[in-house]
Amino acid sequence: PMSDQRFEKHLKQIVANISYEYQEGRLSAIETLLSTIEKLPDALLEQHAQLLFLPQVLQLVNDDAKECREAVSKCLNGLLARCPTEVLNCFHNYAVRWCDGGGPMQVASLQVFGLFVEATPRFVLSFAPEWVNRLRSLLQKTAQDWEVVYFSLISVEKLSKLDQSLTLSDTDLWRRIVECLVDKHPWIKLASCRNLKFLVPIDTNSVSPPLESCPGLLFEIVRNLCFQLNVEEEEQSEELSKIAIKSLTLTLPLLKERPELCFEADSPHAGLRDPVSWLLRRL
Repeated sequence: PMSDQRFEKHLKQIVANISYEYQEGRLSAIETLLSTIEKLPDALLEQHAQLLFLPQVLQLVNDDAKECREAVSKCLNGLLARCPTEVLNCFHNYAVRWCDGGGPMQVASLQVFGLFVEATPRFVLSFAPEWVNRLRSLLQKTAQDWEVVYFSLISVEKLSKLDQSLTLSDTDLWRRIVECLVDKHPWIKLASCRNLKFLVPIDTNSVSPPLESCPGLLFEIVRNLCFQLNVEEEEQSEELSKIAIKSLTLTLPLLKERPELCFEADSPHAGLRDPVSWLLRRL
């Protein structure tokens, strides 16, 4: 047994070591912190939750090592999964303030929100629509920091995995995601391409709402995927090319069965051009 002050001193020392100078030391400290979070009694964890949460968020944003960032994410995930609703509400308020405030902490808020979706899916459902609006707004801003765009796309992907209806009801959000298919940054192109699996259905009889309500969006998807493939050899990415080809394969049945989705309502080419033939010629 030890006093509260002595226990807090030990805990602060563990937390301080997650920002240790050398990567091996940081990894060891993060593993120790994860073990501590998993074994602390509920009352103690709730009492010291903020002491554990804020330094980890800073480390998640600032650590240069991928292994350390992944370890911190796992640690934060474990913390969120064990926290009661009152504490989660407090952490969520932090994330909202950071996101709305802009700057480097905006990236932190998006990463934290992604962890919320993974660790506390039921808790996230209560405020998910607000975040969909927030993510749409972030993706629509011009001259945006690439990290903000990238982690916004990651958040959309996680929300769609949780419940597709949360994101598929927002056509403007998907318009921006389709535009991101031809972004200069390869990570943004890859993240936006992964999101297409929620937008383009395997079954041609169940067209997603954005494609149904926004004629021409399907053509933009196919055209932008072709742009992804049409780059110089040194810019080619095997991972991106594979997912682009897979996405084009998913669009083909829809191009054949529902060609009207490729044309805007007042387009003079509607019914006169075959989207499948256009795609094959372009490839």
